[in-house]
Amino acid sequence: MHLELLAGGEIETSYGSKSLVTLPDGSKVWVNAGSKITYPANFGETERNVHLTGEAYFDVAKMDEIPFYVNTDLVKIIVYGTSFNVKAYPDDDRVETTLDHGAISITRNDVPNRIIRVEPNQKVTVMRNLQEPSDSSAPAFASSSQARSAETEILEMKNTEAITAWKDNRLVFDQEPLWSLAKQLERTYNVQIIFNDEKIKSIRYTAAIKEIPIDQVLEAISLTSPINYSIKGSEIILTENKNFIQQR
Repeated sequence: MHLELLAGGEIETSYGSKSLVTLPDGSKVWVNAGSKITYPANFGETERNVHLTGEAYFDVAKMDEIPFYVNTDLVKIIVYGTSFNVKAYPDDDRVETTLDHGAISITRNDVPNRIIRVEPNQKVTVMRNLQEPSDSSAPAFASSSQARSAETEILEMKNTEAITAWKDNRLVFDQEPLWSLAKQLERTYNVQIIFNDEKIKSIRYTAAIKEIPIDQVLEAISLTSPINYSIKGSEIILTENKNFIQQR
């Protein structure tokens, strides 16, 4: 679904759906499942502030005279005309910002004087519910080598496909643990996944697939790892397949 937004308001997606929206300034935003963006009525005239809950991919129109800001509950992103992904679901333990190209800066809402400069193919992870840094002498501007602490990490990436493929209706996993993969599947397909065996949560997957029905995704998982699954309506139960080695 592609929407042209002409006045202040919000766009919200439920689990199992996505939207592409064009903001009044011409910027495009892909809004992932279970997410919401809001912006003011004067957006593009005197300010460009967007508030995000959940995940979105931004392709921001360049307007030097009016900066573009993305606000989440944990961080604020200063945009200079660029494309990037922000994942800020309230029930995740972190906020992740990944830059495709262009330039952005990030500040934590609780430490606004510390600015992290982000370069293309970098992912910035900010953890939730950690104590503020105690070193008041730390530099106000952080490079990728400086901006790593208990609560903030910058990761150099070969490419951003695994993070941004969702906007093109693809699922890409690169050594993704099953517990994290399951959370993505829950949002994408509007299902609930229950683990009957805790130890299978750490099994990792690398795959790239077009979005297909959830039962086909689960079948692919079960063919390549020791996982059994059962589907009851919107509930999926995962258990360990102890006979998997003998079946290969």
